[in-house]
Amino acid sequence: MDKLMDKLNMNSKKGIQNLVIFLIASIIMIIMINSIFSKPDDKQEIKIIETSSHTVELSFEEKLESILSTIHGIRNVSVLIAYENTVEKVPLYDSKEITTVTEEADKNGGERKTREVNNEYTVVYEENGNQKNVLMKQNIMPKMTGIIVTAEGADSNLMKESIISAIVAVTGLSSNKIVVFGK
Repeated sequence: MDKLMDKLNMNSKKGIQNLVIFLIASIIMIIMINSIFSKPDDKQEIKIIETSSHTVELSFEEKLESILSTIHGIRNVSVLIAYENTVEKVPLYDSKEITTVTEEADKNGGERKTREVNNEYTVVYEENGNQKNVLMKQNIMPKMTGIIVTAEGADSNLMKESIISAIVAVTGLSSNKIVVFGK
């Protein structure tokens, strides 16, 4: 174990950043493997359809709190994420295109071609007994505008920088939009 700690150089800022990045990458890999090998059932799909933007936002905050709590020396983490807007839900449409081409010729030898295209879109529903649920093509996640983190053990600049680096790696936000406070 001491050899591993020496290789990771855990006494330096870079070593702690490497550990945080490794932990985040490991969690993402586990989630990806789990989603690849799990069989979705009908009940899971219905739950996905019924997910509200509030649930999605809370779930990301909870995941962030959970991973930040695994950093050595950090405890009792709370995260607040500010969003620019809410989740945009794009329903699945059944489309029908009708194209009409009209060719006309007049007595003087002139020709005219007219092409008319009519598109018809209807929202696709899933019927479950007497209940109709709109099927979603995709949910466009809202843009994050800032994050506030409070945690026990986050009083030192080194720990604050580690937390900020972890959040930047996961969210893509710039570091000036992330604020960390000790509890």
